[in-house]
Amino acid sequence: MTAFGHLHHIGIVVNELEPASRNITALLEARVSDRGVDEPLGASWIWVESPRNPVIELLAPTGDGAIADWLARRGQGLHHLTMQTSIGPPCFAKLSMTTRRRRCATSYRTSA
Repeated sequence: MTAFGHLHHIGIVVNELEPASRNITALLEARVSDRGVDEPLGASWIWVESPRNPVIELLAPTGDGAIADWLARRGQGLHHLTMQTSIGPPCFAKLSMTTRRRRCATSYRTSA
């Protein structure tokens, strides 16, 4: 663990979720553990988990929005790294992963 905590997940922007998730799950012998839509971000997302790796969050645009803009400017690839730390809102540990992602994690997200 570093001063920042440990790497919780890696965010990767892709054109389409399904082909990317098939490739990642096969490569890492992983499974899709959660999926959803982040309307303010303009993205759908999938969380891919495997026993020996950090979570990989795949993000794809759902239309106009921040992720579509990112994809147009930079193409597919690394979007963010999220570190898990002991510093954060008291509610953080009690929220479901989806709620946590929307309410808390975005304030700690650092874009590459």
